[in-house]
Amino acid sequence: MNLTLNASFLPQQPARREPASRTQGLAKGALLRIDRPLGAVVQCSRGTVWVTHDGDPKDVVLEAGESYRSRSAARLIVQALEDSDLSLRT
Repeated sequence: MNLTLNASFLPQQPARREPASRTQGLAKGALLRIDRPLGAVVQCSRGTVWVTHDGDPKDVVLEAGESYRSRSAARLIVQALEDSDLSLRT
């Protein structure tokens, strides 16, 4: 017996896009630049990092266990204040 499934009878579900995530180690003083960070989440799992957006006078310092969600499209810069590990979800 040969069965053919007609896709038009299947319920349509919107495609889900899982956030891209990557983990990165940064040595003390190293920089990470993110050009289009709107909605990106930086999670510090070890060490301490400094986070800032181009043109924004407000800076954020993250220690292990803390995170930051970007609410700006301006380039984001992360600098390790000590050897650090972080993950970035976009």
